[in-house]
Order: sequence, then structure tokens, then C-alpha cells
Amino acid sequence: MHAISETAASDLIEVRLRRIGWEADGVLSLELGATDGSDLPPFEPGAHVDLHLEDGTLRQYSLCGDPSNRRCYRVAVREIAAGRASRQIHRSLRPGALLRISRPRNNFAFEAASRYLFIAGGIGITPLLPMMRSATAAGSSWTLLYCIRDPDQAAFLDEARALGGEISLHASGNGTRLDVSNRLAEVEADTMI
Repeated sequence: MHAISETAASDLIEVRLRRIGWEADGVLSLELGATDGSDLPPFEPGAHVDLHLEDGTLRQYSLCGDPSNRRCYRVAVREIAAGRASRQIHRSLRPGALLRISRPRNNFAFEAASRYLFIAGGIGITPLLPMMRSATAAGSSWTLLYCIRDPDQAAFLDEARALGGEISLHASGNGTRLDVSNRLAEVEADTMI
């Protein structure tokens, strides 16, 4: 359990859980909005927030919504059998709940390029969604190599497909595991990985 210092607590933003969505087997998305309906602070692709739960649990989640929509943030939480935070989120949170989050921070900055190769494993797609959205908006081409155990676990797959890049789904349960070495050997020199 993480304690919140007085300074850190004063920097927290109170948000309301506006909507919960089912994204894939065991994956829920949470749409968070400011309690007064105002815009939330801006964020860049790759950013995350700390989510502070009532029992004092603190977890970091990537922002996976559209950075141009400051009316809400979206995060996704995969249910983990022994996970205290995911269990609380999946079983106890309901729309209308008040939560506290940190301001967005970015330790995974998105850099401009003409071509991208994104590689995601399961819920690891979340920080890449805003990046794919930004790449599409900039006219850059991109490919997503999306690795999952089985197709039912491919969270946000339809959303990623709608963004217009090339998507290669690799489901180990179906025998289509990604051969990373061979795939990376084919990457063109000017591609951002």
C-alpha cells in the first residue's frame, strides 16, 4: 500500500467515473471526467496517471483515449486473479463513483517519424492507441504487431483497425506466435520501433 504525502495529495484531481466499458475478456475501460464538467489537463501520447483507490491502493494506468478530447480520460484495467486493485475495480466500481488521479505524466514519449512499427502484448496496447491515433493524424504509416494468447483477449482491436494502419494479430493459442527476430529483420531503416 502506498501512502500519499500532503504535497502529492494536493496535486490530485477528483474525477467521476462516467462510463465502464467491456473491451475484451477480463479487460474493462474506465472513462473519467472532471467532477465539474471542465476540461482535464492535456496529455501527450504515452502518458499515464496514478489512480488512487479508496483503500489507499495506488496503481498507474496508461491513458488510452484521444489526447484531443480533454473532456475525459480513458484507462483500461485487466482483471488479475490476485490483484487487489484490479479486483476492486472490476467488482466494486460503478459509474458515478468519485476517484482521485494524478496529473498525467509521460515516461514513454511519442517521437515524430514517417513510419512506425508498434509491438503490443495484451493490455500493453493501451499506451500505443494514442500513438497510433497521432501517427494516422500526421499522415505517417504504421504497423501494429499485436500479440495475445487468444483472439478474445485482443482489447481495442476494432478501435485500432479503425485508425487505418496495418495490423498483424499473433495469437499463441492459435499457433500464430510472433517470430520477433524474423519480423524485425524485415523492418525498413527509417521505421520508428
